[in-house]
Amino acid sequence: MAILAAATLGVTGCSLLTRPGTQKTITLAQAEQRANSYAQQISQALPGRPGLVPNAGGVIPTECGDPNDNGPQGRSSAGGGFFLEPLSQDRIPEVFTSFRGYLTKRGFKVLTDQSDFLVMTNPKDGFRVGLQEGGDATVKGLGLIVSSPCVWPNGTPPSK
Repeated sequence: MAILAAATLGVTGCSLLTRPGTQKTITLAQAEQRANSYAQQISQALPGRPGLVPNAGGVIPTECGDPNDNGPQGRSSAGGGFFLEPLSQDRIPEVFTSFRGYLTKRGFKVLTDQSDFLVMTNPKDGFRVGLQEGGDATVKGLGLIVSSPCVWPNGTPPSK
């Protein structure tokens, strides 16, 4: 599932909860907690209730070195990936359908919709979640990716 690690970069989005760089945000610790909470809630809502196996450490903080929201430097995001296990390969289409339905009911909007990769965002808090199929011709699996928007580490922009 090397694809999962590369896809994590495509899911992470540095967009503030308010105007870029001028307002308070949630803290980085709160962003990590919310990202983990989203992952847990989603996995429990999927068919078969697969477990979460962290990929490269699970949810970890990352500096927003080149924010795509035109906001200032010094912010970070919390994001990471998980393998969904155990999961029968024949249930993968059902899991994609359930993933979309569960998040749509909670106000998430589709950002990317491909046959093997679905990314949705919560417009209320800027968090993004993705589901990606990976593997080879004989073994396929699913990865869940969660990321926060860029936030100030302590929730407050630095004083000028």
